[in-house]
Amino acid sequence: MKDHAMQLSRDLGGWANERHLRDGGPERLPPPSVATGDGPESQEVMRALASCRREVEDGYRQIELLRKATTFLQWAVTVQQQKDAQARALAHHDSLTGLPNRRLLHDRLHQATAQSTRQRKKLALLLLDLDDFKHVNGKFGRAVGDKILQTMAERLATSIRDADTVCRYGGDEFVIMLPELDDPQIATRVVDKIQKTLSEPCVIDGFEIRITASVGTVIFPDEGESCAELMDMADIALYHAKTVSGKSSITLLAQDSDADQPPTVRAMSR
Repeated sequence: MKDHAMQLSRDLGGWANERHLRDGGPERLPPPSVATGDGPESQEVMRALASCRREVEDGYRQIELLRKATTFLQWAVTVQQQKDAQARALAHHDSLTGLPNRRLLHDRLHQATAQSTRQRKKLALLLLDLDDFKHVNGKFGRAVGDKILQTMAERLATSIRDADTVCRYGGDEFVIMLPELDDPQIATRVVDKIQKTLSEPCVIDGFEIRITASVGTVIFPDEGESCAELMDMADIALYHAKTVSGKSSITLLAQDSDADQPPTVRAMSR
């Protein structure tokens, strides 16, 4: 029995040694040196464990630093993307009204004329100028004038189709492009709608202000085949509307059947 117990003690690494069992001593021996941490091997293990613990903690700190760095980089990239988007918007849109500027208009007009040629459809270009706006600006101040321009821009934007483009061309001038027209008379109906919309009074800072507009209209490709020609002819039509027909009028420039003859103007006073 004792031999069996000694073998079991050796196999299991028990607390008593062979001599004590042989002599019948009931007392237990202390755990081996590795278990108590008293021996040199145990101290070496403890040092190794402590070193591993420090390395793990350093690893966690580095992971946290990398997480913070990644978060910062993501934020920086988002901010830069927003700045780039704002820069692109400012490059193609008017800062006061938010409408496309002349640069974006020219790009869209070039594409629209090419598409109209392929589809054999008409395109209308409307050059609109607010009547006596300088007088309004001088009487009520530039701040009120800016609000009027913003109001006019909003009204114009709601008077056209999604496929159309309204642009602030500069100062108190706006350009409206109506692509893919099966019937040029559609442009006349749009102008009528715009005139009625713009003629409604604006109440700004306690002032009720009425604004009218003159419009010069040209049709592609009848009055011009390039963007520059269309803009020149629209300017002629607008000049005629303001100086010949009177303010708050519409002038439609029409090309005669004889290509050698200059275009004629047809004024529709309001």
